[in-house]
Amino acid sequence: MKSFIKIFIFLFLIIFIIANKGEVGEIFNYKKIYSELFEKIESQETGFSEESLFSKSDFPKTDKENVLEISKLGIEVPIIFGESESIEDMEKALDSGVAHYPSSDLPGEEGRSLILGHSAPFGWPKINYEWVFSDLNNLEKGNEVSVHFEGRRYSYIVQDKYILEKGEEIPSQTQSTSELVLISCWPPGKDLKRLAVTAVLALPSE
Repeated sequence: MKSFIKIFIFLFLIIFIIANKGEVGEIFNYKKIYSELFEKIESQETGFSEESLFSKSDFPKTDKENVLEISKLGIEVPIIFGESESIEDMEKALDSGVAHYPSSDLPGEEGRSLILGHSAPFGWPKINYEWVFSDLNNLEKGNEVSVHFEGRRYSYIVQDKYILEKGEEIPSQTQSTSELVLISCWPPGKDLKRLAVTAVLALPSE
């Protein structure tokens, strides 16, 4: 039975790729898709205060390590923290989960933390995390996005989402806060525009 399923999936992929040759080529041309985005991110400044508004020890503990969790989308995916911003290293990170952009701030810190993820067309097999942000546009204001990092769970509340032209800046939230931005291609799997979902850290109760 398992052999039959593997054969079926293989044949499905072959047929899908042949039928959508042009679109598939765009989906896997990640160097083209992300290179402009990386260059634009490097040129942006966060503009946040250096004075801390909270202590990390105030946030709840967690046994999960480096995980992005979005209950509404049914997502629980590894966050890959790389040191290099090269396109090749970022592509490798995206094959293993979602990727934290190295020059952006870390989760739970004041500033802007950028997390990139792949998207794919409807029906695309769930392999190598190519699908992980396919439903990102379904997030709405008030939805929760959790980041498990360094033994703490940080709860971010979605504020807005933007469909951006390539090279267009991501709008910032209020200064002196911790912001999370989830980024993917739009529409899913195509190198036409960018989808950015912004969320602000819910500060621990006093």
